[in-house]
Amino acid sequence: MAAAAAAAAAERADAIPLGQCAPTAAVDAEVAGTAAVNSHHRGQHQQKQRQQQQQNAHSSSKPRLLTYNIKRCRSWQEVAKLLSAAAAVNHIHLAAAVTHCAQLHQQQQQQQQQQQQQEHESAAAGAQQDFVLSCVQLLLQQHSSALELRHTANILWALAVLSTSSNHSSSSSSSRGGSTEHLRLPVELLQQLLQLQAQQLLVALDQHLAAATAADPGDDTIYIGSGGDGDGNTSSSSSSSWGGAWVRPQDLSTSLWALATLGHPPPELWWRSYWGLAWQLLQQQQQQQQGPVLPRQQQQQQPQGFSLQEVSNMLWAAATLQLPPPVEVISAAAAAAAASATSMQHQEQQAEVKSCLKESISRSSSSSGSSSSSSNSSRSHPVHLPQALSNLAWALGKLGYVPSGSWVAVFLTASQKQLQHCSSAQLSMMLWGVAAWGPAALSAAAAAAAAAAAAAA
Repeated sequence: MAAAAAAAAAERADAIPLGQCAPTAAVDAEVAGTAAVNSHHRGQHQQKQRQQQQQNAHSSSKPRLLTYNIKRCRSWQEVAKLLSAAAAVNHIHLAAAVTHCAQLHQQQQQQQQQQQQQEHESAAAGAQQDFVLSCVQLLLQQHSSALELRHTANILWALAVLSTSSNHSSSSSSSRGGSTEHLRLPVELLQQLLQLQAQQLLVALDQHLAAATAADPGDDTIYIGSGGDGDGNTSSSSSSSWGGAWVRPQDLSTSLWALATLGHPPPELWWRSYWGLAWQLLQQQQQQQQGPVLPRQQQQQQPQGFSLQEVSNMLWAAATLQLPPPVEVISAAAAAAAASATSMQHQEQQAEVKSCLKESISRSSSSSGSSSSSSNSSRSHPVHLPQALSNLAWALGKLGYVPSGSWVAVFLTASQKQLQHCSSAQLSMMLWGVAAWGPAALSAAAAAAAAAAAAAA
């Protein structure tokens, strides 16, 4: 037998082709290692199955735990699987299963309704945007010669508002898993609109310079274009010989704010014409403030200068676009904002005096209820003031402009009364801007405030 086995082994060795070798001890070790790994994996799988079975048995052995697990299921399939694996199911478990499946059905319906509503709102927003853009295209194609500066400013404002609303809705819908819808604003359309407005700004600047040269030295009224005050009325001013509608600072502020909101920098011609006209209007406003006090009727005939809100929007937009205007324009705009803030403080003081008088009269009269209600209505707070002050501080710091100490004192006085109305973001912007001015500006403001208090005493 031994001889026969040896002969058979020799024959198998002779049957191996050339270039190959017989199995070695290394190959046997590798096979043994693979078998061990497979055996380990099978052992782990079997252990997990035993643990799952033990958990199901443990869950089914405790009725309260089974009820708890039923309420944690995310679908009716999970509920059915859990009940089929339970050892014992009573009426409480079945009732919990029925109730939870109904709740899951309600949640699914609500999710479907929300998704349908989002799709409907998205489709409606898209149709609204298409309609607005078609109107803008029609205006530029067929009525561009009739458009004035206030018209193009309002168009830019509308496009910016639609873009802002679209971005808010798209971010909220994307956070809920819905579809996003952005304002599809063609770049060519916006460029065409800016080219038209650049020509309007340039014409307004030329007409203003010509009118300022031809007008009397004491006449500070600003007119552009033709056709009265824009509503069909003609002005009785001495500048009515060259006529036109007033250049509204609101149109300049709105246009630049809209471009910053859209994230679209204007072309060079628009930029130079814009700041040239803004500089002329700010100079005109400064001359009116430094001139003699006119009667109220003449004051009403004069155009309104830049308000605090308009200066804030204009400088915020310039800082956001990272296109700083000339330093002279920033200084004049800051002075206009300080004058507007001081005027509002005087109006608030007068309103407080009138309110105190009304309250004192109401105490001695029988109609105290109506008087108190009217005095409370006069104390309504302008909601835009905190935003205007915070944007102004941030913009000046971002533009690298350091205001004077007297200006900082006026700003801090105006801001102190608005701190309780500021949001956390507004306070953060305001503090960042004030810190960017540097400690020298704050020291100068303290000195200016001390000097003003001493002069008042």
